Amino acid sequence: MSVKLWEIKMDENKLFEAARVGDMGTVKNLIENGIDVNAVDFREQTALHDAARVGHIDIVKFLISKGASIKAADEFGSTPLGMAACSGHEDIVKYLVVSGADVNAADNRGLTALHGAASGGHIDIVKFLISKEANIKAADEYERTPLYMAAGGGHEDIVKFLISKGADINGGDIPLMGAAGGGHEDIVKYLVVSGADVNAAGSTGDNALHCAVRGGHIDIVKFLISKGANIKAADEYGSTPLCNAASGKHEDIVEYLVVSGADVNPKGCMNPPLLGAMGGDKPRSTHSIAKFLIANGADVNVLEAESAAVDNGLRGRFIDRPLHIAARTGDTELIRLFISNGADLEAKESSGYTPLMCAVSWGHNPEAVKMLIEFKADVNALSGEQEVDVISIRSLVLDLAEHDDIRDILIKNGARGQWG
Repeated sequence: MSVKLWEIKMDENKLFEAARVGDMGTVKNLIENGIDVNAVDFREQTALHDAARVGHIDIVKFLISKGASIKAADEFGSTPLGMAACSGHEDIVKYLVVSGADVNAADNRGLTALHGAASGGHIDIVKFLISKEANIKAADEYERTPLYMAAGGGHEDIVKFLISKGADINGGDIPLMGAAGGGHEDIVKYLVVSGADVNAAGSTGDNALHCAVRGGHIDIVKFLISKGANIKAADEYGSTPLCNAASGKHEDIVEYLVVSGADVNPKGCMNPPLLGAMGGDKPRSTHSIAKFLIANGADVNVLEAESAAVDNGLRGRFIDRPLHIAARTGDTELIRLFISNGADLEAKESSGYTPLMCAVSWGHNPEAVKMLIEFKADVNALSGEQEVDVISIRSLVLDLAEHDDIRDILIKNGARGQWG
């Protein structure tokens, strides 16, 4: 790059910075000395983008008077109007629109200025844009409408206004789902009273109840069920609200759903409730939920992704059972709970390992190995796929001195391997 071009680039950067901080003197000086008013930075944003986003109306007016493009779009398709609307600068929004900005211009994701204003809670800008014929039903790439953005953001005044202006209460990505997931109970109630379908499903098959459950919003869960929400509805992965509650460790919601009639053994679920409860990092909640589910009939031999386990042949993907997971993590409390309630000690997961093999190969807790053996796990069982016996797994995977304690436990209990 020549010295001259470098100097121009430096001056352009000064223009962007001056527009951001509101330094009118520098902006005027640079423009009057020949810097391109429509120069773009590395994001393809102009000085007008910067001034509009930050809220410097005087600089916005000056730049436009000097030929700044009102319709300039950056690398994401964002226009100065979209930025001003999202940031809540009503005076700039009005000036840009009066100056010819397209109120329905959408960025690369399909978001318009109305989406931005609705999401940000800027009611006066929303009203102004609607008065200028902004498309109230515009949807982005995820089918989210301005109403969805307002509902998900918790802006009840905007929700009510948009509905009064004809927004589709069940259109696009369901507004009720956004409100339920965000924990906005008043908006959820308003939408339902206004005619929202409590069982309307989104693009992945989940509904408002799923969303409320995932967010841990029990009051919304109770309200939706009282209004007829299907407690057994499953999304495209087979997950029901109970599956979501268990995996999210929401104990109160798990209990409420089960008492309300949720199926503790839903068919075709990739992550059944009992298995879902075992994920994450809250062991106390895991134990509590597991005990509750089992007490209410949960199958302790349930398969992960049962629909993918062809005739229990375990083909296609890694598939677990509760006891295998407990053995792998060395959780003796869960191991005892599952075996006491009928867990199969010799069942094999998709790698062909029994629970004892899992406990040995992961080596987290010698006590877990002892417990499984005390419950009569076969110390000489063979892996279904690799034909490796229990003691060989130990030596092959964790052949380190500090793990000799587990090897010794196996040998003392009659395990045979490459050592005899």
